[in-house]
Amino acid sequence: MEVAGLTIGAVALVSLFKDCVDLFSMITAARDLGKDAALLDTKLDVEKMLFLQWSDRVGLLDSDNANALLRNSDTRQIISPVLESVKTLLSEGQALQRDYGLKRVDIIKSASGHTDVESGHQAASSFRFRRFIKQFEELKFKSDTDRHSNFKVTKQFRWIIVDKEKFNSLIDHLSYFNTSLNNLIPISSETASSKDDLSDIKDLAELDLVIEVTSNTRPSVSEAAVAAKSALVSSRVIRSLWFRWYDDRRVNVKSPHFKTLQWALDPPSDYLQ
Repeated sequence: MEVAGLTIGAVALVSLFKDCVDLFSMITAARDLGKDAALLDTKLDVEKMLFLQWSDRVGLLDSDNANALLRNSDTRQIISPVLESVKTLLSEGQALQRDYGLKRVDIIKSASGHTDVESGHQAASSFRFRRFIKQFEELKFKSDTDRHSNFKVTKQFRWIIVDKEKFNSLIDHLSYFNTSLNNLIPISSETASSKDDLSDIKDLAELDLVIEVTSNTRPSVSEAAVAAKSALVSSRVIRSLWFRWYDDRRVNVKSPHFKTLQWALDPPSDYLQ
């Protein structure tokens, strides 16, 4: 059986991966944690970004460009338990509350469709997440979340981070599983992939958060964030020095640099003689 060119083994893997992505998106930090809330959200988002990078790199949703190792059924059988571990880690309610500092909060939707629980910082993963969802929807099949009623939740809820120390243990586990996936199908350059993702961020504060949370744990991501910040600052400086109209230059440049540009702005009468 195939779906959009994927074998049944690949379909199962994609479905499992999609469940993990959905579970990542259910976690956010309590706002009363102050700046720590932004840092915790960003830590989680970086791991989500790396998780999504892996699927892109190995061609999980693209059978034509899938990594040769991923086409091997033995490799898929090794990858599947790692993804199952991620799914279990992010879905076991008692463990999330007891061991990882999370609290379950039901989502109440208003008439306008807004919820009373804000989403966390997801700038780092947003580019890769949008692309993943688009590619997944094009496959036109349902994930395990839709197929199995025992996993399906009847009431919408979200996990809120209330204990930052315990939550860091969850980040450590996710980091371990991301590393395991990359070891199974070795990566050439994590920095290059992260540069592509982080260059999509146009908020310096968001990039500063990524730099802060990865400087000691994910040096390649931190390096990519620093490069993205430098490029963003440079582009803003260039834009601030660019004048849309010639008259803007006359007003903004003539007075401060009168002597320097006098020959160009007010050429002598015999200039062309």
